[in-house]
Amino acid sequence: MRFSDVVYVAWKQLSERKLRSALIILAISIGVVAVVAVTAQVEGLKANVLSVLEKLGPTTIFIRPTPRYFLSNVDVARLLTIEHVRDAVPIVLERVTVVVGSETITTTVVGIDSSKLGSVLGEVRLLEGTTYIDAPVPAALVGYNIAFDSATGEKRIAIAQSLIARRGIHSIPLTVVGILDTYGAAPFISPDDSIFVPLKYLLSLRRRPMYDLIMVKVDSAEYVDEVVALIRVLYGRNVHVISLKFITTQIMSALTAITVFGLSAAVTAFIAASFGTANVMTISVLERTRLIGTLKAIGMTDATVLLMYIVQALILGVLGATVGVPLGVGCAYVLNTILSEYIPAPGPPHRPRGPGLVFKPVFTPEYIALAVVLAIASALVASVYPAWRAARLRPAEALRYE
Repeated sequence: MRFSDVVYVAWKQLSERKLRSALIILAISIGVVAVVAVTAQVEGLKANVLSVLEKLGPTTIFIRPTPRYFLSNVDVARLLTIEHVRDAVPIVLERVTVVVGSETITTTVVGIDSSKLGSVLGEVRLLEGTTYIDAPVPAALVGYNIAFDSATGEKRIAIAQSLIARRGIHSIPLTVVGILDTYGAAPFISPDDSIFVPLKYLLSLRRRPMYDLIMVKVDSAEYVDEVVALIRVLYGRNVHVISLKFITTQIMSALTAITVFGLSAAVTAFIAASFGTANVMTISVLERTRLIGTLKAIGMTDATVLLMYIVQALILGVLGATVGVPLGVGCAYVLNTILSEYIPAPGPPHRPRGPGLVFKPVFTPEYIALAVVLAIASALVASVYPAWRAARLRPAEALRYE
């Protein structure tokens, strides 16, 4: 019997039970949907995290003091003496509340030299105005989420507008000189939700000239671990030292664990689909026992019968993958839309603002291929017993079967 005839008979048997075949195809496609949708979200999040961290660079190290220690210019000078340290950027942070229109916003005032803004922001992108000068003056660069209303997208802060930032009973007067574009999430300092001011101005409001954070830049990523070890030797337990390289490793490990969890759920769906496929194909063998006996009586070999049911499983697997991949792509975007209700991503003022994720699904050929392979493999594995049973039927017994 020609292979094309085997395929025709296999397809004809499936098409005779359209509803049953459709349900099996749908069951197989659920696993494909799970693989495609989950991995697309995780890969999109990975891409977003890496893009955020790359703005600061893998050579960045953050140093924060413990409550029993304070950082000063002496520490900046000491850090610059360490081999492979290219720069040490002192930063002052003040948690404050600011009244903007009728809304009271809790934000962070970041004191940093304007020449070092690029080290924190990756690049300085202004929507309006200019940066401030490095002098003890109350000039301020305002983050996007503070300058624009998150619900309506309307601008609520103008250049040259005066603001009063309150820290307990103390007030910090500010004059807006510039408004920053959107940056997205970032470790330690979120540009969209912060107000940047001259370092000298914020230090002048403190009793003691101390820093809350020092950002260290290393010559090359290969020396980061070495510099981290030297800083820990120098300071012991007086400071917390965290490198972006370490943060990236931890985040990637967590996202990999999420991917594994999602794939485990998908494998569970494939296992369930396999049981369903095996059940349907076993019933198909029982229903067609007399037909199989007739085919074998006129010369069909055991191998051909075996091949016929394997082809049926292959057809079910391929159709399940064909249906599942586009459904998975659609589900990935639907999931993205649902998540956007909880993770708003502001847009620039020239476009209507609305909710949206800070990352988009990323579809990788490897995971799509994995989903297709799992769909076909689960159907083929499920067909082993029914196909073997059909091949072992004896023609005489099959013809007598009622």
